Amino acid sequence: MGKNYRQSGLTKIAQRKSLVAVHLDQQIEQTEITPISGIEYRCPATWMQRRRQLNDSMWYWIQEGSGHCWIGEPENLYTLNTGDLFMIPQGVRHETWPDKGVCVRTTTVHFLARVNGQLDMLFLLGISGMFPSTPHAPYAESSQTIAREYALKAPGWRWAMSSAIKEVLLYIIRHHSDRLNLPDNEFHKEYLRLRPVIELVQNRLDDPNLTVADLAQAIFISEVYLRKLFQQTLRLSPIEFITQQRIERARVLLKTTDLSIKAVCDQCGFRDIHFFYRIFRKVTKSTPLAYRQSSAKWV
Repeated sequence: MGKNYRQSGLTKIAQRKSLVAVHLDQQIEQTEITPISGIEYRCPATWMQRRRQLNDSMWYWIQEGSGHCWIGEPENLYTLNTGDLFMIPQGVRHETWPDKGVCVRTTTVHFLARVNGQLDMLFLLGISGMFPSTPHAPYAESSQTIAREYALKAPGWRWAMSSAIKEVLLYIIRHHSDRLNLPDNEFHKEYLRLRPVIELVQNRLDDPNLTVADLAQAIFISEVYLRKLFQQTLRLSPIEFITQQRIERARVLLKTTDLSIKAVCDQCGFRDIHFFYRIFRKVTKSTPLAYRQSSAKWV
């Protein structure tokens, strides 16, 4: 009886691990990588990247030198050494500085990793913080490839950058799974249930009349239960998710089109341009016009 019980328990554990692997594989397959930049920097000993939040995801690869960083909150402190990689999801606060008297060389890579075109992969899986250098880690080769492709912009450079970013993310997923928020069967079921809602939000981002009731009705549940699903799965309320997606679309339109600010406001579903300005500034720390005019200055 005892032996059979243990075997049954081991079988259930193996089945759970198999389900996690299947769900994780599906998320990886549904992820689209958008490379933004890859630049090498020589940072003087006086350099310090003060507290900030970015509109994309990024990593530092430490080519030379050493220093410290925190992510999320100052108590989440990491030590960085040559060869280490520091991963920062979109919108997460962080701060970085070198050891006293040390000049640091880094390669800084900016990108987006979107599951089903909407959700941040790093946020969903908990890919953040410092990942130490190992003999087989692709951090150095991939970071150098990305910086070279971004500098030369030869035919296919975005494709090459995307492939190198995928290699780093896949290595972290496979070799640091103990640190990640791997999707279990319950998460996957809840996430699948929310997909029609996520698609509805995307299709009606320009509609200022979109309500939480509309989202709940799309999957035939109450608004209370919808809010619970959003918090459990995305760690956002439905309203926060709608606002996040509208600001994300506004950023894209401001960067890639010549639409007026009022037209961007309308296409993103904001009723009032003053409210749009206020929310945009709250999220991006910039006005829409300043965001459009600013050139990329990342370190």
